[in-house]
Amino acid sequence: MKLTVPPYFEEHVLEIVASAGGGRLPPEDKMLSMLEKLTHVLTLEREKLEGGTPYKEDSFLHAYLLYVFPQSFAKVVLTLWELKTYAVLPVQDKTLRVGDFGCGPGAASMGLLWFLAKEKNVLERVDITAVDYRFDLLEMMKPAMEKMMREERPQFRVRFDPVKADLEAMLEGAPLKERYHVLFMVNVLNELFINQPLEKRFDLLKRILGRNLTDDGIAVIIEPSLRTVSRDLMKLREPLATAGFYIIAPCPPEGYSCPYLTYRGTREWCHFKYPYVPPPVMTRLSRELRRDAAWLIKWSYLVIGKSKGKNPFYAWMSQEDSRLMRAISRAMDEKGKYKCYGCTGTSVERVELLKRHINEHTAGFKDIIRGDVFFAGDLVRKGNSLRFAENGRVNVIWSRNFFTGL
Repeated sequence: MKLTVPPYFEEHVLEIVASAGGGRLPPEDKMLSMLEKLTHVLTLEREKLEGGTPYKEDSFLHAYLLYVFPQSFAKVVLTLWELKTYAVLPVQDKTLRVGDFGCGPGAASMGLLWFLAKEKNVLERVDITAVDYRFDLLEMMKPAMEKMMREERPQFRVRFDPVKADLEAMLEGAPLKERYHVLFMVNVLNELFINQPLEKRFDLLKRILGRNLTDDGIAVIIEPSLRTVSRDLMKLREPLATAGFYIIAPCPPEGYSCPYLTYRGTREWCHFKYPYVPPPVMTRLSRELRRDAAWLIKWSYLVIGKSKGKNPFYAWMSQEDSRLMRAISRAMDEKGKYKCYGCTGTSVERVELLKRHINEHTAGFKDIIRGDVFFAGDLVRKGNSLRFAENGRVNVIWSRNFFTGL
């Protein structure tokens, strides 16, 4: 099932864009030019992102709100849905404290609020600390958030506490005092310390997580699925684990260093994708740009906790005698067999199922998609592959195929 972005975005963003043009939307060719410039900077001229300079230009900001904001919202919602199925979201109390670091226009906060409004929980109040060096972007989108909450869950109380801060300066400067149940950094980490050693990002993360995350809290780091950006995020897994943090998703808990970093040289990167329905105006513009990606969001992410008990993989592994894997490809149909690639946390494996061995215990293998978590039992080594024996079994315990909407 596709995730449909709610209408609050487009209605409000188009009002913002029109108000900048004296009450009229710019011509479609100008909007297309805006989007092309945006995607060029976000992919090929990333050094221009340093200091947030492009966002000072109205056309760039409008393109961002139309194109990136709804995708970021969808990525947050889908990641939270995964965490909900793991039962690791700290929503047992009536108040939830949230830190949205590098909040920008508030996609992470809006995704969280929409998700919580749709889900059954005992929450009555959400306190959000919005951290950024400017707040005009957040103020632009707050009316859409308020309208959404009035319509979706009017009894919810939401309080925003804006904190003006330069995230890079927080590495050496005075830390925030508050501790949060949920901490977000969405499309932020890759824009910090550009052209500087990756260790600086780790040091900043370690400082923020150590000081500002509750003992039972979770930190959600979401990044674009560009190869270099994703690989930088993958490189943070080992130092975070060594520093005493626990990776809740997407990694199986075995091992410290990411095996995918060295698999087939530097060609691979850990990322996931899911179909979604963008706002109608973006659907039209994307057709003009011939970008089918507008209907398929792609992202890389790490979910981090301080408690080993937060990671559901440990409990699952204690209940099975087979190998736990995260699928990093879909199941592919080849002559006489199906194959997919899976990460165990310590190795990347090519897993094969001969078609003559498909039965009620293995049939789920051929429907596996990238991101699925599954147990594979009764495997034998065949060259560079692990192959299901005749009595093999597959147990898919989590899949985005299970998503039925909110």
